[in-house]
Amino acid sequence: MKSLERIIVVIGALDLAYIAWVLVGTLRGAGFSAIWQSTVAFGLPFPALQVGAVAAIYLAILACGLALLLRRRRLAWLNYWLLPLRVALVLPTLFPLFAAMSAIGIASNPWAVFALLAITELFRVVLVYRWSRAETPVRHAVGSAV
Repeated sequence: MKSLERIIVVIGALDLAYIAWVLVGTLRGAGFSAIWQSTVAFGLPFPALQVGAVAAIYLAILACGLALLLRRRRLAWLNYWLLPLRVALVLPTLFPLFAAMSAIGIASNPWAVFALLAITELFRVVLVYRWSRAETPVRHAVGSAV
């Protein structure tokens, strides 16, 4: 496995870890009903649509993580589609870095943190793009004519 493929697998694992982190945080808190209650209390007109959209984004991140972990190049487009959503909704791939920054008090300037988020997510997309465009090794069956 090439180093770029190793990085892709790590990115996929980080996506899956992020989903697990969110689920554990949700289940430790008041649960899914609290998410629904807070969405309804926020007062926007279509809470079911909003909760459904958020769930769809998390499912897309889950699918993206699995695709990268299993090295499915055909699903690289999902990374590109998720880029603006990850930045706008602050869903970082490098969530352990941002959690550590917050825990030790480095995240004092919100614009600097947002810029770091945008840069890391853009770098992620560039890596996935390069990986998806790289040539896949050709495997021949034993005894077949080349």
